[in-house]
Amino acid sequence: MKILVCVKHVVDTTEVRVDQNGELVLRGVPTKINDYDKNAIEEAVKIKQATNGEVTLLTIGPKEAQKTLKEGLAMGADNAYLVEDTDVSKYDSVQIAKILSKAIQKLGGFDLIFAGSVSEDISNNITGISLAEWLGYENISYVQKIDVAGSKVTTERKIGQTIETIEAELPVVVTVDRSINTPRLPTAIQIMKVKANRIKTMSLSELDNLDGVTANVSLRDYNIVSTQRKKVIFEGDLDGAVNNLVEELSREGVF
Repeated sequence: MKILVCVKHVVDTTEVRVDQNGELVLRGVPTKINDYDKNAIEEAVKIKQATNGEVTLLTIGPKEAQKTLKEGLAMGADNAYLVEDTDVSKYDSVQIAKILSKAIQKLGGFDLIFAGSVSEDISNNITGISLAEWLGYENISYVQKIDVAGSKVTTERKIGQTIETIEAELPVVVTVDRSINTPRLPTAIQIMKVKANRIKTMSLSELDNLDGVTANVSLRDYNIVSTQRKKVIFEGDLDGAVNNLVEELSREGVF
């Protein structure tokens, strides 16, 4: 079985800061693999091991995105491809999906395609859905469990209080929820041992039929919403302070 995982190279949003002028400070912020995509890789590797398959990783981004691909290879993927572009933020998610679809077609097609349901930086949840549309594949989103038997997948996902069971014939694009598994964490040494020649690079000019893919996203303005803590201090003995804290939280509607 040929399995592909679309992964995204993102900034660590927990490390983004605002300076005294209210400007976002992105210089020096570390980058990493999108957390949801780790779950996608983990599930792909598990299916690979059960079916004697092969897992390929695909991303679009700057040369630095090789860092993300190396981590995915250390998790158990077999191959990795980078569509190199210095600034992917200029494309919306639908265009990113189109670029990925053309790269997938160039690579020869796959039986099962995984992606994370959400990216930590944009969080619009539509790249996987759009990818399926561009490829003409079935799509199942927010999957929490998946079983593969022959040419069919059976999946489960939770919508509200309802568990849905969905079956589909391969090929299919599946976006996964974080609850689907606990991804393995390769050590720094394992990542360093991944040879650079396992990552193949292609340019946009090598992909066919990218008509309509243009830089259509730009940042015009943003506002930083500041919050102030109340800084309430409860004094006295421990039991009394705890009771006062509980009463205050109740008044605030926390309980």
